[in-house]
Amino acid sequence: LISSCSSSIVGESGTPTTSNMPVVTELPSTTTVVEIEIPSELDFVALTTDGDLVNGSDLWLNRSDSNSTDSFSESENGFGQDIFYGFGHELNYMRREAPTVVAANNSVKVVGVGAILDSELGQRRVSEWGLDFTNIADRGEVWSKFGVINQPAFAVVTSEGNVLTHMGHLDLKGIFSLIEKAKYIS
Repeated sequence: LISSCSSSIVGESGTPTTSNMPVVTELPSTTTVVEIEIPSELDFVALTTDGDLVNGSDLWLNRSDSNSTDSFSESENGFGQDIFYGFGHELNYMRREAPTVVAANNSVKVVGVGAILDSELGQRRVSEWGLDFTNIADRGEVWSKFGVINQPAFAVVTSEGNVLTHMGHLDLKGIFSLIEKAKYIS
């Protein structure tokens, strides 16, 4: 709402006229309300390896922290495909898998979910492996939400809220195949 309380208003001839009535211009509303059902798997609050608290649903709803530049990550509703990557910081095969997960982060938003009991070691592994995205220091609570029983594991949360979990190793092609499969489950 824009309002003018001046007693001097410029008339059509370009000369000021006086008026006791304010001029009011109403701007069109740009507010849109969207109802979104948050997947139950994202109903958690956890600590990151940096010691920050993170809310699972915020990870899905907040696209601003995504490194992805590929159109694969966005959909019509503005939410992208998320990959939750379960890893253990003491296992050598996880070190070998890290470059694939980092490469996936160029196209989709990746959230690491590490079995990290020693926060110092967890931070060191995240840094060594180049996992430059949100990494949760999980003690089992987040993994259990996704039904993860071993590692490595991948869980996809699609823009529509579909969730699909895979236990075991995936290469880059396998990660994108899992995303495609997740789009079609109901």
